[in-house]
Amino acid sequence: MTGLWIVFFVLMQQGRLDDLAAWIRDLPIVVEILVWLVFFPQVLATAVWTSGWPEGLRVTLVVLFVLAWTVVSIPRPKTSDRRRSR
Repeated sequence: MTGLWIVFFVLMQQGRLDDLAAWIRDLPIVVEILVWLVFFPQVLATAVWTSGWPEGLRVTLVVLFVLAWTVVSIPRPKTSDRRRSR
């Protein structure tokens, strides 16, 4: 997950997110849906970043996406059955 966010920010820094968004939109619909499913947080962040929304809102949303999906993707230790029953 971290690696994908690094790629996202590198593309953003290079000003290539618009090209990426256009490339995703130009895919056949079935492939586009598959890309959205597999890379959902990054594609969503790309869609938000390339939108016409105010920059402050776009930055806030992208940072929230990064934080939320990074936290969700952190592996957690399995709990024992005893802890679950309490």
